Order: sequence, then structure tokens, then C-alpha cells
Amino acid sequence: MSPPSRMFVAAAVLFLFESHDLLLFLPRLRALEARICHDYYASEPTKSLGASPVDELACKIPLIQSRLAMLRGWQVFLDAIPTIALATTWGYIADRIGQRVVLGINCLGSIIYSAWYFLVCVMIFASGFCVRIGLLALYTASIDTSVVSKAFAFVATLEALGGMFGGVAFQKAFAMGIRRGRGWMALPFWIGAALYLIYLVTISSVKELEITEEARQPLLGNDTDEM
Repeated sequence: MSPPSRMFVAAAVLFLFESHDLLLFLPRLRALEARICHDYYASEPTKSLGASPVDELACKIPLIQSRLAMLRGWQVFLDAIPTIALATTWGYIADRIGQRVVLGINCLGSIIYSAWYFLVCVMIFASGFCVRIGLLALYTASIDTSVVSKAFAFVATLEALGGMFGGVAFQKAFAMGIRRGRGWMALPFWIGAALYLIYLVTISSVKELEITEEARQPLLGNDTDEM
């Protein structure tokens, strides 16, 4: 695979990932808030709203928002544990079985993470974001130095566009789901799943990098090197 093609693959992966991540962030947060809100009013007879649905503004009281913040804090903390514990392991595996396979497994882990979000699961399978970014950094680092500045600028631009696209797409998809009824409320999640399928197809074109003996040497040299 030529350097420009490698650059396009890395940029496409980042674009799809950022689009998917921002597309689903707000629905996930809103779903957690709604669950906490309904549980709160169900357990507080004096504050019950009767048979009517809970208004969104009623969920913005400090007690509910503090519980949501605590839950989000624990989620971020638990997400970090497998990333710290397994990032080096998956990097070692990538050197043995290839970056393409590990990126595919990583994508599958992200899909499972999204599917199990309502159980407040952690992205322990394939370590999630940090492994993906680490492998992409290794992948783009092999680009010819004559075009490396242009390559990284292009990759960063596509990543930013993915973030912009995800926010706008979420608003449109969520609004459409509300207008069309209950069965359409999961539309952002279905779009996210489609983006991950495209992501899997994209990484199938990744060409494995050959690790040279020079690259395998310790950064500070061997113990036998003269001081």
C-alpha cells in the first residue's frame, strides 16, 4: 500500500470512529439520565408525577444530576482500567498477528460496548480507544517523511470533520426518531452500527507493517553497549 493510500485509510478510520462516538454520546447520556430520573420519582411517593411521563426539566434537579455525574465518573474510571492494563498486551499481539486483526477485534469490542451500555459495561474487550489510536499512530508513522506533515494534517482534518458530522447527525437522527414514534428512537444507534460496519470494511484494506530488527531494539540501547 502506497503512503497516500495508507494516509487515506488512517483518516477514514478516524472519521468513522469520531462520527460514531459523538453520534451516540448524547443518546447514551440521556438514557442514563432518564433511567435515574424514573427510578428517583418511582421511589419518592411524595414527588410522584402520577401516570404522566416525567418531564425532562424535572430530571434536571441537583440530586438526579449528581447521581448521573457520579455514575459517569465511575464509568470513565472503569473504562480506563482495561485500557491501562491491556494496551501493552494488545500492542504485543498486534506485532505477532498483525495490526489489521487487532483493529478488527477492537471494533468488535466497541460494538459490544455500545450494545451493553445500558448495563454500564466497560470496554474491556480489545481495550477500546487507546489501542486504536496507538495502532493508527504506528501505521501513519511509516509514511514517507517527505509527505508526513501533509499526511498528519489530512488525518487530523478528517478526525475533526468526523466530530462535526457526528454532532449534527445525532441532532437530525434523534429529532426524526421523536417525530416518527417510539420504534424510531434507536435510530442514532442503528446509524452508529452502520458506521462500525463500514469501519470494519475500511480496515480490511490495511496492509501489515513489517517490523525491522532496528525498530525492535530498545530505545536506550542494549545493556552490552559501551557507555
